[in-house]
Amino acid sequence: MDILSLKIECVYGCYLEQPVHKICETNGELTLEELCSFILDIFDFDDDHLHEFFVGKTFRNANRHLENEFLTLSDIFPLDKGQFLFMSFDFGDNWMFKIATTRKKAKYDPQATYPYVLEHVGQNPEQYPMYEEDH
Repeated sequence: MDILSLKIECVYGCYLEQPVHKICETNGELTLEELCSFILDIFDFDDDHLHEFFVGKTFRNANRHLENEFLTLSDIFPLDKGQFLFMSFDFGDNWMFKIATTRKKAKYDPQATYPYVLEHVGQNPEQYPMYEEDH
């Protein structure tokens, strides 16, 4: 089974205050649709907005939009050097997640339930922060 080690980083968003990323392991058969659900889950976001995936050097530079949600990670990776997979979520608040493979060679663990988070770095941003209103 093809196992990938991924760094999933929230790189931009309306309420992003500090860097945050997760190191995860998953099997290569994970679809983009499943990856979206996993990302939203690990960042504690509600799945209440549209999203899209694309490939590029930065999230402002999309070379290739991936419209087929049933593509698997094995269909996408490896990417050309300097290219990354991005997920844009909530086109109003404009959350951007950068997905890259790590250099760590992941091995299949029959006891593991894929995908899963190995490491959390930083604090999750609030999807809908509460603001005090002045009256």
